[in-house]
Amino acid sequence: MENYLYTTYPDSFSGALFAFEGIEKSINIANSPTGCKYFHSAVSDAQSYRQYEFDPLNFPQDWYFGQPRVPSTYLDSKDYVFGSIDKLAELVKFVKAHTDFAFLSVTNSPGAALIGDDIKALLADMLPDTPFASIESPGFSSEIAKGFSTASLAVLDSLHYTSAKPEEKTVNIIGLCIYHKNFKGDKIELARLFSLCGIKINCFLLANSTVEELSNVNKAALNIVLHPEYGLDVAVYLEERFGTQYIIPDGLPLGFGATEAFIKQVCEALGADPSLALQDCEKARATAFFNVSRVNSLTGLPKGVAYAIEGTYSEIYSYVRFLSGYLGMEFESASVVCPASAQWEEQALKLLGGRHMLEDGLTDSGAQIVLGNANTIAGLKMEKKQFCGIEISLPSMGYIDILPKTHLGVTGTLALLEAVLNALPY
Repeated sequence: MENYLYTTYPDSFSGALFAFEGIEKSINIANSPTGCKYFHSAVSDAQSYRQYEFDPLNFPQDWYFGQPRVPSTYLDSKDYVFGSIDKLAELVKFVKAHTDFAFLSVTNSPGAALIGDDIKALLADMLPDTPFASIESPGFSSEIAKGFSTASLAVLDSLHYTSAKPEEKTVNIIGLCIYHKNFKGDKIELARLFSLCGIKINCFLLANSTVEELSNVNKAALNIVLHPEYGLDVAVYLEERFGTQYIIPDGLPLGFGATEAFIKQVCEALGADPSLALQDCEKARATAFFNVSRVNSLTGLPKGVAYAIEGTYSEIYSYVRFLSGYLGMEFESASVVCPASAQWEEQALKLLGGRHMLEDGLTDSGAQIVLGNANTIAGLKMEKKQFCGIEISLPSMGYIDILPKTHLGVTGTLALLEAVLNALPY
């Protein structure tokens, strides 16, 4: 009997929409049947609120169907025969008349990609003074990271840039997506750490960035590729176009050692002083040691606790390095998200020593702690597995984070440690 509890991961169509939704004051149209919009609008609005209440009467128009984001052309069988351009033109005309926006995008659903409408020509005619981009073939069943990367390049190609000398000690953060569960907290923590080093963040590309910020990406002295699956192609593009050098850290700055190495690497590249940030990290190490020592003295844990993880290769590499290397926990298995985006595959497999890598999710896991998304955690619970789940990616169970959370940097390492200590099987 087939197991239907496996998680279905967003594809390149989703990746493109989430990239465009990472631009503030943007209108991002799904040229698609109505059903293709609901998930993307819900996720985008949950990650960055556009309305204060759940009231479908706020957006009753045919295009929005009660949701504040990702209007849809609600394609039907007639449109696939005669084309969607008339509906698309009507929608663009509507948003021009009723919305103040700084950027507009159109993303074809896989079916709409077969129609052959000249979307770029339509947008060029209707938006002579507004930057726009279109994805006319979403890559069908490609991964979310691929769609995000493709849309990111389309955005950068659509903008106008002024010739400007890069500002000293200024960086862009590339590869952070609004579909990353804790992207807001990640931004806050990275900005905090860099400010201690006298480094300014010029732009978090497509992670709630403005058109103005995106139009000034060439002013950064250095690009930092945080998630290479999502951002490496963009960093290469910016180096080729503007000559901006980029660095890929040795995994995410997750854990004290990784955070310190990350700070030193960036500061060395920019000639900045890392001392205050390193002092901040050292203080956090003392706090962590005190709490881990108390738990360990009573229970012997967390050493030896088995865990499983679901994520991209770079995420698996980063979490395993901290959980096994710092806490002495026992890696049991991993499920890879975006396996085709394999920039960190070699490092992850080397760290894991060829141990259990699963292709069909974590449904066979017997780990005591599982790090993954809520669908995976809920699926394991339905199979009567005994474990504690820690959400590290979307979709979530719906926990409302009034205070932004992160697992990156100093603050994030302490937050992850807190989650692990409270998940231990006493």
